[in-house]
Order: sequence, then C-alpha cells, then structure tokens
Amino acid sequence: MDRALMIGAVSIGVYQMFDSMRKEYTPSDLPDLYLGVLASLMWLVYQARQGANASAVYSGAAFLLQLYLITAVYHRDRERRQYEDFGRGDR
Repeated sequence: MDRALMIGAVSIGVYQMFDSMRKEYTPSDLPDLYLGVLASLMWLVYQARQGANASAVYSGAAFLLQLYLITAVYHRDRERRQYEDFGRGDR
C-alpha cells in the first residue's frame, strides 16, 4: 500500500513538473519561483538527512526544474528588452 501511494504521488508530481515547463512564466512570477526553490532545497536537505533517498531525488528534480525556469525567465526577459531597445533605434 505504501509503495502504491508513493508511486501515485511521484507520478502526479512528475506530471505537474512537466506541465509547469509548458507555462509561460514572466518576471512577475519570479518571487513564487524563488519560494519554490527555497522549499525544494529545504525538503531536499531534510529528506537526505532522514535517509529518504527516493524522496530526496524527487525533491532534487523539482529544485533543478525551478532553477531552470528562473533561468528561462531571465533569458526571455533579457531578449525581450534587447528587442525593444533595437526597435527604438536609439538615435
């Protein structure tokens, strides 16, 4: 029973992770992403200290995904600002 619960929970979580990768995040979403990074890191440390290695791997994947999303937001915003600057012509 415990194994079925774990598999179900991990499956739902992995689906949510992939689903969150499809969302178009903006700089206004960064505070939420930062909180998610902090929460994932805290869970990762807690689970690793408790010896829950499978859960720690899952939390580590969430942590890495959130770092990727933050990087993607910064990259897209930088490109958008460069495009807007180019459009103005800076004459």
